Amino acid sequence: MSKRRLWSTLRNLALALLNATLILAALVLWLAWRTADTVHEVTEDIDIALVELEPLGDGLRNLTSEVAGLRADLAALKDAPAEGGEALGDDLAARIDALETRLDAATGRVDALLSEPEVLIDRAIDASAEEIKEAIADLRGCTLPADA
Repeated sequence: MSKRRLWSTLRNLALALLNATLILAALVLWLAWRTADTVHEVTEDIDIALVELEPLGDGLRNLTSEVAGLRADLAALKDAPAEGGEALGDDLAARIDALETRLDAATGRVDALLSEPEVLIDRAIDASAEEIKEAIADLRGCTLPADA
């Protein structure tokens, strides 16, 4: 009789272990699916961002060439004999210098993103990993959402 009870207990224990393993496997598969879905969304967002950045980079390069043209026109204005033209030219030159500095900085950032999209990808992956970590922490701690 005691052998039968022991056998029954061991069988129940094995079934419980199998159930726990299956539940754990299902949880891991669900987390993997959510991670893959998030990576897919991030990849699509990065592709869209890079496609949108390319015309922006071209526009910044065009603006930079226009600033260079304005600088040449300004130099011609300074050389022309006129009253107050030199003071106006100096003021415009200072404003063009500031604009050119900002354009160069923006062009550099856009060129860096276009030449090395890995930086953008790394930032997106880090943000996604942080979101997943928080979701897992919420599941582990069984916390309620803020609006519940």
